[in-house]
Amino acid sequence: MEENENIIETKHDRRTFIERSLGWITGLVAFMTLSGVVSVFGRVVYPPTRNVEGKIKLGWLTVGSLSELKERKPILIEYGEDRVFLVKINENVLALNASCPHLGCLLVWSNDENRFKCPCHAGFFEIDGKLIGGPPPRDMDRFEVKIEKTEIMVKGS
Repeated sequence: MEENENIIETKHDRRTFIERSLGWITGLVAFMTLSGVVSVFGRVVYPPTRNVEGKIKLGWLTVGSLSELKERKPILIEYGEDRVFLVKINENVLALNASCPHLGCLLVWSNDENRFKCPCHAGFFEIDGKLIGGPPPRDMDRFEVKIEKTEIMVKGS
């Protein structure tokens, strides 16, 4: 009789172990799925902002030269993972973040249409960074610009 009780107890322990294990695994999968959904939803509601501030907190960063710029012809300056469009408009120089303010895609300049375009989600911006249309929630991000001699310098916003 004692042997039968041990067998029943062993089966009960295995069954309990398997039930609890499946419960933990199911809970873990549910948590991972929920955290993924929340992460994606959060990026839509609160789009990421990319800027060069982390690289230049202690001062200004030289990103180009005035001799590189032509009137109303943006150039893309890349350094590390960051990208900035430099634009000369009527003697003014603008530094525009090349990341779309919607979800951070790299914007491109269209010479044919004379505007910035987001190839990911069809956002459009004027040459000065003002939003024309599409899903982006705001204009392109701008950086402070100063010119020393012929060097163009930017500071994060």
